[in-house]
Amino acid sequence: LAYFQIDIRGTRSDLHSGSFGGAVANPAFVLASVLAQMKDRGGRIKIPGFYDDVRPLSDAERAEWKKLPFNETRYRKELGAPKLFGESGYTTLERVWARPTFEVNGLLSGFTGDGAKTVLPAVAMAKVSMRLVPNQDPQKIGDLFEAYLQKVTPKTVELKVTRMHGGKPWITEYDNPFVQAAGRAIEQGFGQPPVFCREGGSIPVVSTFQEELQVPAVLFGVGLPDENAHAPNEKLDLGNFHNGIIASAVLYDEIAKTNEFSTDEQRHALNVFFSRLLFCFFAEDTGIFDPGQVTSAIGSLTAARSQSRTGTAGSSVPAGHAHASGTRPCTLSRTPSACRRPTVTLAAPASSDTIVDTWSMR
Repeated sequence: LAYFQIDIRGTRSDLHSGSFGGAVANPAFVLASVLAQMKDRGGRIKIPGFYDDVRPLSDAERAEWKKLPFNETRYRKELGAPKLFGESGYTTLERVWARPTFEVNGLLSGFTGDGAKTVLPAVAMAKVSMRLVPNQDPQKIGDLFEAYLQKVTPKTVELKVTRMHGGKPWITEYDNPFVQAAGRAIEQGFGQPPVFCREGGSIPVVSTFQEELQVPAVLFGVGLPDENAHAPNEKLDLGNFHNGIIASAVLYDEIAKTNEFSTDEQRHALNVFFSRLLFCFFAEDTGIFDPGQVTSAIGSLTAARSQSRTGTAGSSVPAGHAHASGTRPCTLSRTPSACRRPTVTLAAPASSDTIVDTWSMR
């Protein structure tokens, strides 16, 4: 993600349009013209160099997405859009999941209250963001955007550009053993195998974790597309929430079964890692949150993965159990146990074509 605020100023203060109209540039018009030059009529972003580093979709991935139970007409009606639109040459799913975007997130200028006021605004402001995809760099994209913005903005106004925030795009391959472990966990939690897809979201720390720890990251979500994210009445289906609790518990056991954690000692380190994280979450309400436990757990987990690559022998610590100071050991099962938080009874989702995002974001 690369997020910016654009401020354009034409005069010191608002002016009477009858007295000064036609003498100076209207910042609102200038801003509208500048934004219109960010895309061509086919929806392609016109910033020079913007697409240079975009990772192309493979033929295999495109073929898999065509098999998904996606109905464009139903999708359009659910959004309430008269017609879908996007970069030409790509399907709706390809544009949403694998192509970068440029969006206007907000606009402000002039008089916007009830009634009429013949004002020539002094300033105009827009907030814009670019969703990036694998191999694009937010710093490079920001530099390209600012250079192009300076080029297309006329000298009749003052331009100020503010970089709000950004983050690197991230992706992990769906055939990664940890992603496959997540798929098995979701199948056990929801009663249906997941459909692997991509998704847009802003969690920059995921890329940082993967780069710094040199371990693959997996996003494990249970939200649905119609839950009004970032909009009024944002919600989460309780059935999915409960099944997600079960799937999350099963995930720990499934990861422990991968070849990355092949010995009892390595599996124990993995379980301690997750257990300490859970303990921190439980302890948050009591005011005894200890970030040091997380740091220690990450160190143990990284050491365990290193041992798996060098073939170091493990101990006889039993797998499938999690334990940390302040919590009772707990087996990973579907039935209620001695955990500090209760589990719930498994209930399969009503539909088998629910798409669960487990493997990518931008």
